[in-house]
Amino acid sequence: MTQSLKKQALFAGPADHSQTDGQDLSVAELQRQQQEIERQIREKQEATKRSVIDQIVQVVNQYDIPIEDLVEALGGEDQTQRGQGSPQIPRSPNRRRLVGTWQGTGLDQGP
Repeated sequence: MTQSLKKQALFAGPADHSQTDGQDLSVAELQRQQQEIERQIREKQEATKRSVIDQIVQVVNQYDIPIEDLVEALGGEDQTQRGQGSPQIPRSPNRRRLVGTWQGTGLDQGP
C-alpha cells in the first residue's frame, strides 16, 4: 500500500457517508430523527428530575425537615398566588358602571 493510500484509509472515516452526514436523507426522515431525539431528551430530563426529587425526599425524611422550612428556604409562598383576589368594586345596579368613581369622560347622558 502506498503512502497516500494509507493516509486515505486513515482519514476516510465511515464507509457509508449518506447515513452519517444526512446529505441523502429526506426532510421527512430528518424530522422523524429530530422528533425521536427530542423524545429521548425529554425522557432523560424527566428521569433526571425524578432522581433528584427522590434524593430530596430522602434527605428531607432523613433529617425530619418540615415542609414550611423548605418553602421558606425556596423563597416563601407568593401571597398573590393564594387566591385572595382583589376587593369587589361597587357597581350601579341599573347600569354596569362603577359607582362613585370618575370614568375619565364627561357626564353620562344615557338612560
